[in-house]
Amino acid sequence: MREHSNKFNFRSKRGFQIADHIRKAVSEIVRAKVKDPRLKTITVTDVEITHDLSIAKIYYSVYPWSKDNISRARVGLESAGKFIRRQLGKELTCYRIPDVTFKLDNSLANGGRINELLAKIAE
Repeated sequence: MREHSNKFNFRSKRGFQIADHIRKAVSEIVRAKVKDPRLKTITVTDVEITHDLSIAKIYYSVYPWSKDNISRARVGLESAGKFIRRQLGKELTCYRIPDVTFKLDNSLANGGRINELLAKIAE
């Protein structure tokens, strides 16, 4: 029986390499080329790409974690999205430059919450 194919479940060696390259490139673009102060608190944590390389979901985390920082980072990424994609086009050697979407990565906050709960249980 064939496994259900998820559009973002691109699990080939080439797919992983491209996603990792995009993650590193976007991290560098945000750090060095984007001058928006709202984006100084973000870290690119992961990238998922579609099998046809048309869309890249870029996951980011915000530190320190607060509603204000999260909303400022989201607005900053929406504002800088086209600039980041254009700069990414200069970095990639692919035929097609993927459209980028940004998603908040909640895993660090969830991990912190789990640690708090475990500490309370240990008491």
